[in-house]
Amino acid sequence: MAMTHTNDWIDLKVDFEKHTIMGVEFPESTNLESLSSAMYSATWEGFKPTISHITILRDYYAGKISRDDLRKAISELYNA
Repeated sequence: MAMTHTNDWIDLKVDFEKHTIMGVEFPESTNLESLSSAMYSATWEGFKPTISHITILRDYYAGKISRDDLRKAISELYNA
């Protein structure tokens, strides 16, 4: 089932069958409902997720990067 969280800032497309957020595939073990809800809530505070943000989160949830690597990658996105 695909769904889209929408507000004035972002359309956050989540496909639970394909296990994707904005087209980025996540590991099956990831709770997409919780993650997408948290991301959508953050958009009300001004967060505008990009494919780069989603990819970094996917890598973190897949165990490919550590929490420190996650912080560093997000920081680099904002300081680029």
